[in-house]
Amino acid sequence: MFEYSGKKLKTDFAERNFAYNIRTVLEDGDKAYVLLKIPFNDSRVDNLLCVNEHLAIVWDVQSLDEVYPNMNILPYEQVQLKDGVLYATDFYGRCYLINALDGTIKGKKIVK
Repeated sequence: MFEYSGKKLKTDFAERNFAYNIRTVLEDGDKAYVLLKIPFNDSRVDNLLCVNEHLAIVWDVQSLDEVYPNMNILPYEQVQLKDGVLYATDFYGRCYLINALDGTIKGKKIVK
């Protein structure tokens, strides 16, 4: 249902271009979680969002700076979905638990 290439995401209903290349798309019924690939020279770190089948943004992930203001923040590198929880991991192996319904960060653990 969701197809992507480079910066473009497409469904039967719509097509959308993002500012960054798409790293991963996880489909979940009529919505998808989109992980954007952030270049090394860019300061954006909150690179996960949820879209519906018409490619309207349902939510942007809660900012890591809000939850962990004193931590060195990096973009997410991988994302998995299990039992309504997104597990987004950064380059340092920190795995953040994200509510799949609203994009809020529920916790973190170290996986490396």
